[in-house]
Amino acid sequence: MTAGSHVRHVVIYIPDYRIGGAERAAVNLTQALPAADLRVTLMVNRRIGPLVDAVPPDIRQVSLEASRTLAALPRLVCFLRRERPDVVIASLSFNNLIAIWANRLARHPARIVASVHNTLAMDSARDSVKHRLVPILYAITLPWADRVIAVSQGIADEIAPFLPHGPPTSVIHNPIVSSGMIEQSRAPLDHPWFADRGVPLILGVGRLVAEKNFALLIDAFAHLQRLRPARLAILGDGPLRPNLAARIAALGLDGQATLLPSDPNPWRYMARASVVAMSSDHEGFGNVLVEAMALGVPVVSTDCPHGPAEILGNGRWGILVPSATPESLAQAIMQTMDYPIAGNVLHARAMCFSAAVIAEEYRTVIRRLCCGTIRSGSGR
Repeated sequence: MTAGSHVRHVVIYIPDYRIGGAERAAVNLTQALPAADLRVTLMVNRRIGPLVDAVPPDIRQVSLEASRTLAALPRLVCFLRRERPDVVIASLSFNNLIAIWANRLARHPARIVASVHNTLAMDSARDSVKHRLVPILYAITLPWADRVIAVSQGIADEIAPFLPHGPPTSVIHNPIVSSGMIEQSRAPLDHPWFADRGVPLILGVGRLVAEKNFALLIDAFAHLQRLRPARLAILGDGPLRPNLAARIAALGLDGQATLLPSDPNPWRYMARASVVAMSSDHEGFGNVLVEAMALGVPVVSTDCPHGPAEILGNGRWGILVPSATPESLAQAIMQTMDYPIAGNVLHARAMCFSAAVIAEEYRTVIRRLCCGTIRSGSGR
């Protein structure tokens, strides 16, 4: 493809509009990416989930109406043959695989960018056979992409052995901070804990799944509670809700700790928290840390692979807990409450991950791909 002045068509491809870090990042990128020479289509397998309302009405949306990602394959092939977009940016493991396969079946009408958000350990640790197959499928399929984007340096290092002969890999962090996020953080919140500034409030945010390890956060809070008054709220949904609720009850924390349902606007909770704590065993990036920092709220995180150390500058902008025990995490939370980093300092760091900044990095990759200055892994 030669350079030209016409408008390039970019498709951003995600599974659906359920609340998740990759899905939020894609919606943010969809809003920030369009330019005089770039138009954007947001494509999903199914048009379901609360984030559908976050997409501006002027953004074109396409649903493949597929109940499963694999079922989207023939419809994506037809879309690529019919519309011949210049670039497709896929996100998450199975969308990456399907986009690459569809493009080969359609005889390469588009440049394919595979955006890798999860560590291979996260996929391998899941119960389903299909997730445990991801490392094998990546080894076979990722070399056919035109470009691979890792959302953290740790993920880039992890997938490097799968790409000994290309395609090129870039580290582009998630586009997190948007003006809409800041505005929504000021929305009213009808919960007494978030209005009571007299008792410190620790907040955890994320899916209630094993890799987020909210059990560690609950245990740390139990330790902290023995030393000083505080409250804990965990915002999210997932299969481990009954287990976590039982843990709260068993530790005698009812009335001091609570599980709140997921909310399309988690930022109004973050903005009113004393500390946002991440207790994960694995992270692809760690969007929650950036979101809290953008609102001037101090953060604490386990030093898990791969994103938190990159976001926090190895501890410069928030305490990293290298040995994730309840006692060490509780100590880090208390230290952060006693000696918080200034909100303006945290906000300035978070703006390194703004949608506007990250979108420009994507534009550079897209324009170079369209001008043929990046070697293709698909053999063109």
